[in-house]
Amino acid sequence: MLKKTLQQSGTMTDRLIKIGIEIVDLITNKGVDFEKITALSKLENKELVDPSVLYNKLSRLTDDDWKRILDLGHQTNTLSFSEISVLKTVIQKLKRQENIDFKRLEVTQNAITKLKKFGIKA
Repeated sequence: MLKKTLQQSGTMTDRLIKIGIEIVDLITNKGVDFEKITALSKLENKELVDPSVLYNKLSRLTDDDWKRILDLGHQTNTLSFSEISVLKTVIQKLKRQENIDFKRLEVTQNAITKLKKFGIKA
């Protein structure tokens, strides 16, 4: 359950955090080397990103910027249907100043990064 949450969304509940702390304490008490565990892991190391930084960065984009991002993604087929759908959802949530889950923020950032070769500045 903990592994699945980390792989899929990265959003942890208080209960999952407590379970993770218990696992880390147990591993530490057993004397297991964390470097060995990391070396055996098949998961890729992801760069940690602060969701509030992403949210603030995306909230500074204007309506024209979003229109250009959506148009470029659709016209060049650089973005998939699901990525465009996530972008539209994020735009609506930003307009309403609602919370956005980390997975959507991440998809949005990756989509914008794909469009940088077309001159998108975000």
